[in-house]
Order: sequence, then C-alpha cells, then structure tokens
Amino acid sequence: MLSIIVPCYNCENTIESCVESILGALRFSKITEYEILLINDGSTDETKKKLDLLSENDEKVKVYNQQNSGVSAARNKGIDNSVGDYINFIDADDTINEKFYLPFVKNFAESIDIFVCGINNKISPKLHGGGERINKSGYIEKILSDLNVYGYSCNKIYKRKILDNNNIRFTEGIYFMEDKYFNLEVAINVEEVYYTKENLYNYFEPTTSLSGNSFKKATGMKVWDNLISDARFEKYRERFINEKFHWMIWLLGQMYAEKAEGREEILRELKGNKDIIEKSLPKKTVKYIQYKLLLLSPTLVGFIVRRKNRA
Repeated sequence: MLSIIVPCYNCENTIESCVESILGALRFSKITEYEILLINDGSTDETKKKLDLLSENDEKVKVYNQQNSGVSAARNKGIDNSVGDYINFIDADDTINEKFYLPFVKNFAESIDIFVCGINNKISPKLHGGGERINKSGYIEKILSDLNVYGYSCNKIYKRKILDNNNIRFTEGIYFMEDKYFNLEVAINVEEVYYTKENLYNYFEPTTSLSGNSFKKATGMKVWDNLISDARFEKYRERFINEKFHWMIWLLGQMYAEKAEGREEILRELKGNKDIIEKSLPKKTVKYIQYKLLLLSPTLVGFIVRRKNRA
C-alpha cells in the first residue's frame, strides 16, 4: 500500500489541482491500494473547507488537523498516521506528472528502498528518460550534487521500514532546507535506489513564500550544524563545513536586507572562519564579491539584496 502525505498550509488556491494530479497519476499507473493524507497545518484561509470537500468525495482521502507547527511537524504527523508500506510526500503548491508512479509500479522490487525522479523547475537539468539502480554511496553523492535528486523529499517514494526501523523523522522547528538532513539520514540506511531520469515532479514557487521571513531561513543553520556534528557523516564533514559557510553568505544577504534579528551573530561566525572560506570559495564570483562586501559593509549588501528582491 502507498501512503501519500500532503502538508497543507494556506493552499486554498492550489490544493485541488495538487490532489487531482495525484489521483490522475494513481489511475494512470493503476494503483488501487493507496491513501492520501492531507495535513492541515493550522491554515487561516479556506484550506480546511477545501480539504473536507476532497475527503467527502473520496474515502481514501483523509484529513488531519493540527495547530500551525511547520511542514516538518505536518509530515511527521502524516507518517505517524499512515499505514502504507511505502510513503510519498507531495507539496500542496505542486503537481505531479501522470507517469509519476509508473516507475514505482514497473520497477518494483523488495530490494529497492527508494524510488526517485527528476524535478521540473527552474534549476534542474532536463532529463531524457530511462532509469538506473544506484547504491548507497552513489545515492548520497546525488543528494549532495545532482539538482534533480538533491535533498527534496517530494520527488521520492520511501520504503516505510527504513523510516520506522531507524526512527527517522523530520526535525521539527526547522523551516528552511528541512529535507536535507532527513534525506541524508535515510540515505545512509538504504541499500539500493531506483532513479528515474525523467522530470516527473512539477515544482512551483511556493504560494506561502519565505520572503520577508529571514528568521525562518536562519533555522536552516541547524541543518548544517547537525550534519557537521553527526559522526555518521564524518566522511563528508569538511564538505558540509564548506557548504555551510557558502550558504551563510547568501543567508546574511537576505537577513541584512530584511534587518532580521540575529544577523550580527551569524556575521561574527562568518568572520571567525575566514581561512576556511578563502580556501574554498572560488575567486571572481558573485558569491565571493558578496562575501568581501559583507566583511566591509553588511548594510550595503543588505541594501543591494533588498533592491534586487524588489526588482
């Protein structure tokens, strides 16, 4: 059985098309054993009414309500209330191609722990079909570097036993890049992954944007800190340290643009690690220029980013 979990927050304008695409993909692949769990994360618009109507029209669509606690808590609630042998997360702002579940059906094998497909968005390269089985180390590398695999949770179907047997859940209280740690935790416990080289998941810019919410973006720092301190990822520790400081350069630009609290503390950490950054950051790049400007005048960087965001 397949459990499809959809976190829902103020998605009254997109949830119907999202669920319609899921049902269409299930029909196309002739999957009859499924449940769709819609987790209402304290929405303040008409989302709850839309979810209740969807549930009334299909007994396999179930609605769960919670106080606003974030997408990680919503996904965890979905996992804990689901009964499927395989779990799939879909974001309420997005849709899936009708062939999304077909590789899962056609290539199903008990030895495969995760099914993953390409993302249809602005940054992921166009894939041209086919598929391959990859091992644990190959999959981890794809999470770290392949823009079609990456740390997304929505383009993957997970074997439930991997999550339950290893007590893996999303870390709550993180609102940005929350998928990355979860997916790497899963990855170190898999044996085989099937990668479909087609862009079957349609990612749209979120209707509930994080723009103007730098305090939420800053929670992503916990992801890097968790990865760096976790002994299970010792092999990748130096890589994670470099990634963290590169990401902090972008984050500080956003925080100074929005005059967010805590920006000075993060800037001090950036300044305290100049040796690492200078060694790892390519010169004559936009990010390197922003880094140098942050050291000289972070308020100027904030002004530039603010103007860019308004453009």
